[in-house]
Amino acid sequence: MNADTTQFLVKLLPPAITLLVTTGFSVVVGVYLEKFKNKQIFLKYNISFSPLATSIQDNQWGNIEVKHNGRNTKHLNLITINIINDTSNDVPKEIFLDVWVDSRSQILAVNGNYNEIGNSILLESNYFTRYTLAGQLLTEENKKIANDSNYLINNELEREVQYVQENKKFHLPIFNRNSSAKINLLVESFDGKVPQVSVSILQTSVKLIKQEDSAIEKKKRDLQISIYVAILNLLGLYFLFICYPESKVVIIYTLIIGAIAYIFGRVIYLLVKFVKRMFW
Repeated sequence: MNADTTQFLVKLLPPAITLLVTTGFSVVVGVYLEKFKNKQIFLKYNISFSPLATSIQDNQWGNIEVKHNGRNTKHLNLITINIINDTSNDVPKEIFLDVWVDSRSQILAVNGNYNEIGNSILLESNYFTRYTLAGQLLTEENKKIANDSNYLINNELEREVQYVQENKKFHLPIFNRNSSAKINLLVESFDGKVPQVSVSILQTSVKLIKQEDSAIEKKKRDLQISIYVAILNLLGLYFLFICYPESKVVIIYTLIIGAIAYIFGRVIYLLVKFVKRMFW
């Protein structure tokens, strides 16, 4: 091996090591993120509030009464909960969605459906049985009260009725990729304020996050990964500068080429992701 070949290999070695280290780290991070993404499905949700009517006694507007099934109500709201699966994975199991309101509100009526196919989303069977039984018992107790004004409803039944009025559990037998579902609630607020509505899915490998929060979390995750890659590159560059001081220019050029390759790779990834959403 002549001197020119040896000198060329010596100059080639530092950028080759930098490229291998960067590529290897990128592959490890990519495999980890892919496994993590496949293990856990992030479903997004958002909640919209639409005030419907309010009972008031006002000197200017007069006496306005709002009734629901013949009963006077305080303040009615239509609340819509959208659940979105914009991932590339189908949820592997059926989903049970818990919805509840604060103690100053109660849920008067519900319905739900899948947006893409239109099929109805029903209450979970055990909850529906519990809800129906509580309603039947309350009707019987109200009949007793009508006959005896001194009759008091059992405390346990009062707690049960309050529970089914404040809580709902829905059953989603399937939830495919790139699909969404809508839950509508008719909610009465006793104090006239906007009701507090909470949603939850207690299931392994599935996490429910607010739609606006998911974008923020993704940006944070991407930023953290970029910082880790930059730190490792800088450390590798520092050690290469120490070991091969005569090849600094070549190392810098390699680092620049690597950064450009990362940008192009990112663009290609986003393009492939867009095409998949359009055709799969």
